[in-house]
Amino acid sequence: MNINNSYKALKGEKEYWKLFIAHNISRFGDSVDAIAFSWMAYEITGSASWLAIIMGINAIPTILFQPLAGALVERINKKMLMVLTDFGCGLLVLLIAMLFLFGELSPWTLALCTFLMSTLEAFGLPASMAIYPKIISKEKYTVATSLNQSASQVSQIIGMALAGVIIGFWGTSGALVVDAITFFLSGLILCFLKTKNDVDTSNKSTINFSSYKKDFQEGLTYFKGHKLILIICAIGSFMNVVIFPIGSLQAAYINESLQLDAIALSVASISLTVGMTVCSYLYPFISNKVKRYKLFLVSWFIMMILFVGLFINGPHLPLWLIWGLLILLLFLVGCCCSLISLAVNVSFIEHVEENYLARIGSLFNSMVMLATPIGSFIFAGMAKVMHVNQIFLFTGLFGMILFIIMCLNKTIREL
Repeated sequence: MNINNSYKALKGEKEYWKLFIAHNISRFGDSVDAIAFSWMAYEITGSASWLAIIMGINAIPTILFQPLAGALVERINKKMLMVLTDFGCGLLVLLIAMLFLFGELSPWTLALCTFLMSTLEAFGLPASMAIYPKIISKEKYTVATSLNQSASQVSQIIGMALAGVIIGFWGTSGALVVDAITFFLSGLILCFLKTKNDVDTSNKSTINFSSYKKDFQEGLTYFKGHKLILIICAIGSFMNVVIFPIGSLQAAYINESLQLDAIALSVASISLTVGMTVCSYLYPFISNKVKRYKLFLVSWFIMMILFVGLFINGPHLPLWLIWGLLILLLFLVGCCCSLISLAVNVSFIEHVEENYLARIGSLFNSMVMLATPIGSFIFAGMAKVMHVNQIFLFTGLFGMILFIIMCLNKTIREL
């Protein structure tokens, strides 16, 4: 086995481990925050509509600003930008916690803070993507990305499991303070991160509109001129639409189609997350045996079959079989999601030139994020005329059509 496809390859990568620890501390905090934030938002607004508005506001900066942020990120110190993003988000979360604690937090203030945090992250995400080649060699991207993704899932599970305990002991504001502390810890660790050539000296001219416009146009030209990168971005967007029912319609599927209670929703979520975690960890070993494009296509095909399996599962079956299929199908969907995601992400980092990573990465993230509201409108409309299990069947069949199209595309073999 190639040593670069083994986790042993990361043993002496000190800078990678700093980034790894910072990322997972932040991921833990985000998981605690996800539950505390939703609870707090509903508590101060008393309206599900406000929750939807705030979630929508959260997506706007990524869609609008991130494509523009990439060109700017290329010309500034990426490590410092990541540090400032973490500290800035930490201060905003702390502000929200204090305002909530003293009863001064209004829905509009919460919406503004959410918008500001998402704006900071719109600049921080391209920087975190572009910094990878500056701390680790390209040959180790596969194991580094795999370990990051599997550890992120574990951090998420721990964070979600402890969120209720933290809220129970310290209240919602206390949980938000914990999230703020994780941002500060992450930023502090990143301060000690050592990177090579963090800013390209050939680009280190004064930042002005003319130079920014030139970089932005170069990024668009590069993006449009590389067929494989266009396909990777399209795959990421389609993937976000196709898996949308798993997250958004899971509760309705379990309640209406399977006629099970909330415990089943928890079990299904755990099964999905465990599947993603296991295959994220195993990805380097699998990819060492199977070509990446074949692994991607097979995983996509299997996932579409699993969607059809979700359609078949229902109350007409024995109870033990309903539970067994639910756990197995969601576990395998998690496995496939993980393998597809890693194949796309690793290929993206390997095929995009280092000097364009921030610009193309920001376009990629924006396209994928834009697919979420598109998917929500599509499936909301379908839910008015179809049962939830029928939506899974339709999604599986649509995914099969995409599979055939991808198989016929020769460029996909370069994945």
